[in-house]
Amino acid sequence: MPDPVVYAISDLARDRLSDWIGASAVYSSVPVLRAANIDTLPKNVPLAVVVVPAGLDVDEQRRGQVVLAESFAVVVQVRNPSTQLTGEAVLGEAGPLLAECVSALLGWTPDSEAYESLIMIAAPAPEYGAGFGYYPIAFQTRYVLSGANS
Repeated sequence: MPDPVVYAISDLARDRLSDWIGASAVYSSVPVLRAANIDTLPKNVPLAVVVVPAGLDVDEQRRGQVVLAESFAVVVQVRNPSTQLTGEAVLGEAGPLLAECVSALLGWTPDSEAYESLIMIAAPAPEYGAGFGYYPIAFQTRYVLSGANS
């Protein structure tokens, strides 16, 4: 069983979402991108799914081993200026695409048996302004890393 790689879960999730959304009849043209953080989301893409690393916590530690809980956010970003004040059109587009992301990731076990199945966790607050909305959901997995004394 290969060892998990710290901060690799975002790329594994992006690959999973790319395959899942690419196979969708409705969303196959939606790009699945990766950003370093929420502040660096691509502003020039009117509709996209963006995977962003969200953090790493030490969940448990024993002599020579650590259990890490790694999380990431999936942000659906939508630009639709037709309802700039209320954001209804943006939400109408984002909601079904977020549901697709949940279907693709919730309960999925990444890459190897070294990772636990993904669970949903609290996500950052959505943002909306002038016809552009960012709607995040977040996931987490856990895995064990071993040190020299294990």
